[in-house]
Formats: sequence, C-alpha cells, structure tokens
Amino acid sequence: MSVISGSRGVAIWVLALVALSINTAITIYNVLELIQNAEQVNHTNKVLLQVRAVLSDVKDAEMGQRGYLLTGDRNYLEPYDQGVVQIDSRIADLRNLIRDSPEQMVALDSIEPDIADKFSELAFSVRMGQLLGVEFGRLLVLSDLGRVRMQTIRDKISTMVERENNLLAERSALTNTKLRTTIWTTAIGGILTLAMTGFAFVSIRRELLYRRQTEEQLRFSTIELKHQMEERAVLQRQTAEFHTLLDNYYENTPIGLAFFDEELRIIRINHQLAEAHDGVTSSLVGNRLDEIADSFLKTAVSDLRHVIATREQVIDRLLHQPGIAGAEGRTWQASLFPILSPDRALLGVGMIAADISLRLRNERELRVSQGRFRSLAESMPQIVWVARSDGAVEYFNQRWSDYTGQTFEASIGSGWLAAVHPEDTERAQQCWGDSVHTGLPYEIEYRFRGRDDQYRWFLGRGLPQRNEEGRIANWFGTCTDMHERKTRAEALEELVQDRTRALTESNAALIDEIEVRCIAEKNERTAAEELRRSNQELEQFAYVASHDLQEPLRKIQAFGDRLAQKFTGQLGEQGGEYLDRITKSASRMRTLINDLLTFSRVATRMTPFEDVDLNLLVRDVQIDLEERLSQTQGRIECRTLPVIQADASQMRQLFLNLLANALKFARPGVPPIVTVQGKPFIETPVDGPERDMCQIDVSDNGIGFDPQYAERIFQIFQRLHGRNEYEGTGIGLAICRKIVERHAGRITAIGKPGEGATFRIELPSRGIAPGNSHVGFDGTVLPQDPAE
Repeated sequence: MSVISGSRGVAIWVLALVALSINTAITIYNVLELIQNAEQVNHTNKVLLQVRAVLSDVKDAEMGQRGYLLTGDRNYLEPYDQGVVQIDSRIADLRNLIRDSPEQMVALDSIEPDIADKFSELAFSVRMGQLLGVEFGRLLVLSDLGRVRMQTIRDKISTMVERENNLLAERSALTNTKLRTTIWTTAIGGILTLAMTGFAFVSIRRELLYRRQTEEQLRFSTIELKHQMEERAVLQRQTAEFHTLLDNYYENTPIGLAFFDEELRIIRINHQLAEAHDGVTSSLVGNRLDEIADSFLKTAVSDLRHVIATREQVIDRLLHQPGIAGAEGRTWQASLFPILSPDRALLGVGMIAADISLRLRNERELRVSQGRFRSLAESMPQIVWVARSDGAVEYFNQRWSDYTGQTFEASIGSGWLAAVHPEDTERAQQCWGDSVHTGLPYEIEYRFRGRDDQYRWFLGRGLPQRNEEGRIANWFGTCTDMHERKTRAEALEELVQDRTRALTESNAALIDEIEVRCIAEKNERTAAEELRRSNQELEQFAYVASHDLQEPLRKIQAFGDRLAQKFTGQLGEQGGEYLDRITKSASRMRTLINDLLTFSRVATRMTPFEDVDLNLLVRDVQIDLEERLSQTQGRIECRTLPVIQADASQMRQLFLNLLANALKFARPGVPPIVTVQGKPFIETPVDGPERDMCQIDVSDNGIGFDPQYAERIFQIFQRLHGRNEYEGTGIGLAICRKIVERHAGRITAIGKPGEGATFRIELPSRGIAPGNSHVGFDGTVLPQDPAE
C-alpha cells in the first residue's frame, strides 16, 4: 500500500511539476512579450514625436519667413534658418525609425518632395523679399500661394500620425491582454505551489515508512519551490518596473489623457488635463464627469455616451475652456475611443486631448495677414497672376476681371486665352509653352480684349520660382498696360520704316551694301555728336537769349507806358485796347523769359552746397507769399522739416514755385490750405550703398488733376488749363523737377480732380555736390550735363 501510495505520490508530484513548469514558461513568455510590446510602444511614440517634429520644423520655417517678409527684420529668420538646417536630419531620423513599415516609408517618400518644394518656395520668397523689399515681401506673404502645399503636407503627416496612433492602440490593447494573462499564470503558479506544499505535508504524515525518501523529496521540492519563488519575485519586480514605466509615460506625455468607465466616472487622468482643471489627479479620479463643477470636459459628455452606446470613435472634437480672471480661454482638440477587451466587451472610454489654442491663434493671424495681402494685391494697377509649374494659371487679381470681364473660374487654367487677340493667341501659347518647357523667364507683348470689346496692348512678364532641387515650383507674373507706348512705338516704327524706304530709294544707285552701312554708321555717329553739340548750344542759347531779349522788352514796356501816359486821348478806345494788349503781351513775354532764365540757371549757376534748414526757408517763402495768402484767405501749415545739404537759392526757388502753384490752383470759393511736412528714411539701392534720404510732401486742397497727367505737368510749356483760367508760363514745375534732379533726387505728383494734389520730393540728406559727375537717384554715377 505504501509503495502504491509512493508511486502515486511521485506521479502527482511529476504532474504538478510539469504543470508548474508549463505555467512558469507561459509566465516568462508573457513577460517577454510585455517587454517587447513595451519597446514597440516606445518605438511608436518616437515615430509620432519625430513626425510631429518634421511638421513643426516646416511650420516654424514658414512662420519665420512670413515674419521676415512682413517686418523686414532679419531676426525673424532664425526659425526659418533652423528649419532649413534641421529638416534633412529630421527626415533621415524618421526614415530610420519607420524602415520596418513599408506603408509608412511610402507615405514619407510622398511627403518628402512636398517638404522640399515648400522650403524652395520659402527660400524664393525670402530671396525676393531681400531683392525687392518689404512691400513686395508683404505681397508674397499675403498671397495664398503656399497654403495648398502646406495643407497637403499636414494631411499626409496626419495620415502617418493616424496610422501610428492605430498601431499604438493595438499594441496597448495587446499589452493589457498580456498583463492579465501574466497575472493569471502567476496566480495559478502560486496555487500549484501551495497545492504541492500541502500534498507534501499530507504525504509526510501518511508515509512515515518512507520518511527518508519523503524527506529527500520534500527537500528537493523545497529547493525547487525556493527557485520558483525567486523567479516569481523577479517577474513581479519586472512587472512593477514595467508599470512604473507606463505610469511615467502616461504622466509625462505632452497631451492630455483620461479614461472613463461606463458611468462616466474618471478612472485615470494625467496631469496635463488635471492642471487644466486647476486641480490634482487624486482629486478628480473616482468622480463622475457630469458632476464635476466648472469642468470644460462636460461638453464631451454627450460624445462619451455616444461612444459607450455605439462603440464608435469620435475624432477631433473641439472643447472650449473659458479663461479665468480675464485671461484668454483655451481650445482643446479631443478624440474619444472605446477600450475593448479581446472578446469585444467594453472596458471603458479613452480620451486624448491636445491644447491647440496657439495654433488657432496663429491661424487667425494668418487669415488677417492674407486679407491684408489681398487688399494690397487688389489695389495694384497691374494684372497679377500666378501659375503652377505645368503652366496652368491658378490666380488672377481683381484687375483682370475688371478689365476683361471674365470671371475667375473662367480664367484659370488656360481660360485666359479667350481674352487674347486671335492674331496673338498662337504666339502667346507658343511663347508660354516654351517658357514652361525650358524654365526661361517669360516675356511677351500681346493684346487683351476689354469689357468694351476693344483690344489694348499689354506687356506680360513671368519669373519661375524654383525649389532647392532646381525644379520649378510655380510662376509669378504681371501684365502691364502698354497700349499708349506701343501705339507710339508703332507710329514711330512706321515713320522709321518710311524714312528707311526713302533712304533706300535715294541710295538705290549704291552697289556695295557694306559701304552703305559703313557710311550710315558714320553718319549716325556724326549725328549723335551734332546732337550733343546742339544740346549744349541750346542750353547756352537759352541762357544768353533770355538776357538779350530783356532789353527790347524793357523798351516795349517803357515806350508803351509813355504812350499810355501822353497819348491816351489821341489813341481812342480801340487804340487803348491795342496798347493794353501790347503791354500785357510784353509782360507775359518778360515773365516767360525770366522763367526760361531761371530754368537755364538751374544747370549753369549752381552754388556750393551748405546746410539748409528747410523750416526757416519755408518761413521766408511764406513771407514772400503774404500778399497772395491775404487775397485768397489761405494759409500754409509747415510741420517739422529736416536740415539738408543743398543749394540754398535753388531750394528756395523750388519751394516758392510749389507753394505759389498750390495757392494759384485753388478751388473757387474755397480758401487754399497748403501743408508741408517731411520725414527721414534710409534708401538701399540694389546696386549701390545705403543713403540717408528725406521725403517732403507739399499737399493742397485745390482743384487737383487727372492722374494720367502726373508726368506731363513737369514738362516745359505744358499746361492743363488755358491762360485765361490760370496765369503762368508752364515752366514752374519743369524748373522744380530740374532742381530736384540736380540734387540727385526725384519729384512726383499725386492728385485727383477736385481733391487737391500732393507733390512728393525725395532728396539725399547729406547732398551730392555738383562737379565733374553726379550720383543718380539710384546711387549710380552719371556723366556731367554739357550745360554745366
């Protein structure tokens, strides 16, 4: 009986040991699986962080580029420069992380060209901003050029993030499953161990005859049990460390995480969301969400119930958190998802929430900037267009629709060709196709049909924008109305052709064509020399003639005055009228000669430059104009003006002409008000050094003028009104322009009929003294005028 019992006991021990070994093997396998799955979860999180880092670099670069173009401040390019330096290493690190995922590798291969194109677009806009200035940079920033490409990058990266999030959810669910299995196997191992211990105790009492054998077996069992307990302690320690790692990950993740049960009770919440409630995690865990006072998460209660009821996810729900004590509120982007067991039983609901307040604020600011750009673009007098790299036009400003009458939808792509003159259509297509194919700059002259079915000539220009790889990303171009210039050029060309034909006919007897061309070239050089000499003689003639003509005019006026004083009664009424006309004509002639003399002296009588206080100078001119101001009841308002280096007498002549002109062209019945104001600025020419400049505006509330005559009014003897309406010779503004140009500056006129006029003068603050050469307005050295 004892033998049988001993054999049976050995069999039971063997079976128990086998079961314990199998259970131990299963436990070890599950722990190894937990460790491996934890590494995979960590790897997935690294991929997510790297994907977001790539997107962050692109957005930082774009933000730096826009900041620089809007402000012109080089400091704004720091994030842009950092993004350019980091983006390649970021993509390389991301590619190394996802090398075991073919699907993600394909997605990254799709995103990488878009990112390269985006950085090329940013680099081009920065270069254009550096070359063309802040105003052009703002135009580019306020355009909608980069939004589609940036949205494409965001969408593709969102797809990669969603794919990694799904993988993270699967691995987290697998971790939970393995964890529960480990707990069960550990418990079973403990039960088996206890059962074996109990069986050993019973066997000792029942098998006294086999004590020695039983003691040996018990000792053996004790040793095995000790080993198993040590192994279980190791496994428990490893499990505790793994739980600690998971807890640290849960608490340190930069997004909000929370888990709820079916009764909306908070099972767990990390510090990101807990701090948003001005509380700690322990104060929120265990409470029902719909019972927590002042919780912005209450707006998600209906979505939580929907997930519990349907087992469906709710993605990208916006939750608004009001601000406290006047502070700005926050906006969270939350996603809710069911947590299911392997048998599809609902264990709870998980929430992932990210604070997107800063992103939304940046998007609002970007929309405001884009609105400003569109306002600026739509106010441009030129037609502005943007085309893709394949040549399809994707943007026109409002100037296009205003002129052609075509809608935006009908014009994009190649629809704009419908407005091109039939004779120019084929040439326009060919020229544009060649530029798109070769990448060379686009330039063409063609005719567009307007709303009135009349065609006008336009000069079309386009420049390619290339990415870092040298590929064309898009085209940026303009169409400028050149109809008047083209018409004049065609008329001149016809005249030249007529004269060429006459010359050819007159020289028909010449046999040697080469000799004819040599003679023609020699004649041209001679004519150019004669023209230069003639211009010099004309300058001298204007100066000398103005003096020589003064004497006969003085005699005409003197004898006219004597005739009027002594013989008025004998001349009669008609004779007196004739004499009055003679006197007035002589007076106008004298005024004209004086103006011509002044015009000539601008070039021939320049004095050395000195410091000129424009405030004192305008005050002196105002004293000279007191009588006219009294007659018109007008006033001159002079604000602070700079001190510049200039010819004081010519500066006085400049302001006297401009102020007198403003008082003369006053609106009937409206007292004239003239405002003089100035400000300094720094000019940076493309091919020259920086210059300290000053801008002076002389504005009035007079009759104004049509903007199309803004250049004509500066030409000598050009008048927009008859002599009977307003006195003058038509030389005053020509003198002003010549004085400003002699000081290496420029003058422009801005006006509208009935709304007054503004004459804007831009002069170097330190002056450029006359000598053997002049420095032009753009900083280049110009040859001395022969008249000097």
